[in-house]
Amino acid sequence: MAYDQDPSWGGNKSQIPKFPKDTKVTDSKSNRCETAFGLGLAATICACVALLIGWIPFIGFIAYPISGLALILGVIGFIFPFATKKEGLTLPIIGLALTFVSIALPIVTTKALMENPEFSEAMDEIMENPEFIEAMDSTAKQLVMSQMEVINLKSERDDQGTVNFSFELRNNSDLGIKYARVNCDFLNKEGGVVYETEFTPISWHGTPEGSVKSLQPGEIWSTDQKNFFDINLDALEDWDPGSVRVEIGSVEIKD
Repeated sequence: MAYDQDPSWGGNKSQIPKFPKDTKVTDSKSNRCETAFGLGLAATICACVALLIGWIPFIGFIAYPISGLALILGVIGFIFPFATKKEGLTLPIIGLALTFVSIALPIVTTKALMENPEFSEAMDEIMENPEFIEAMDSTAKQLVMSQMEVINLKSERDDQGTVNFSFELRNNSDLGIKYARVNCDFLNKEGGVVYETEFTPISWHGTPEGSVKSLQPGEIWSTDQKNFFDINLDALEDWDPGSVRVEIGSVEIKD
């Protein structure tokens, strides 16, 4: 006798679960050149800082060192991906583009301002202003006076009571001088002034005798004229020999 066999009988066999095959996950950053990324980021930041300063006419040029640093970082960051055969050109390219803009920006803004008719008229008025001219002339004179040097100063009294006083004058500036006055204060032992006088070693008038009409940069004035250093001996009764204060009182710059 035959029986129908239940198809489910013996069919409930435990099955081994099928797990997905182990696959290696690729990281998008694994093929990126981190050095190029860092250099590009630094170049971009430096270029942005330069842009913030560069838009100001004239003043913007002080941002050039920052732009130069951004350019160096951008170029190195641009080279690294090619050397390592990896990705990472985006940020270096952005940094270089912004760098070139930061270099050109001060030139463009300054040129635009200088070509402005109102700016040109204002500058002409300033340059022709007598007060401005006087201020510039005074500044130049002060600079030259600070670079004039009194050398080989001698101030002594011999046994006969004769005062031996002399000096030389050196022009350490880059400008020629047509007039120079030297102020001299003779002091007592307490440092007080007992006698004041002045000498004019440089005078375009040619006087006094012993002076010269001009003193060029690097030249030294000296004289053998004994009458040049004319001193009132009666006023030096309380003078402490050797105690003399000498300074440049005034100068005129040669045109």
